[in-house]
Amino acid sequence: MRSKNPKAIKKHMREALGRAVDDLFRDINIVTANNTPVRTGRAKSGWHKSRVYRIGFSGEIVENRVPYIGLLDKGTSPQAPAGYVGMAIDSLIRRPRKI
Repeated sequence: MRSKNPKAIKKHMREALGRAVDDLFRDINIVTANNTPVRTGRAKSGWHKSRVYRIGFSGEIVENRVPYIGLLDKGTSPQAPAGYVGMAIDSLIRRPRKI
C-alpha cells in the first residue's frame, strides 16, 4: 500500500496483521488435527478454530474439547510423540510469513 495518509496506513497494517495471524491459527488448526492420533477420529475432528483474530483480542482461537486430548498430547498413543501439539505450533510460528 502506498499512501501518505497515516490513518489509512494504520488501518491497512491492522488488517494485514489480522489476516496473517488468522492464517497462522488456521494452519495451527489444520496441522494439529492432521497430527492427532486416530482410533475413532473423535479427537482429530475435535479441533476447531473458534474465533477470528482481532487486534487486542486475547482468547482461545484453536481448541479441542475432547476430554482426553491432553492425554494424547502427553504421548499415550504410539501414533504421535508427547508434545505433538506444541511442536506443531512451534514449527508454524517459526515459519516465515509475508504480511
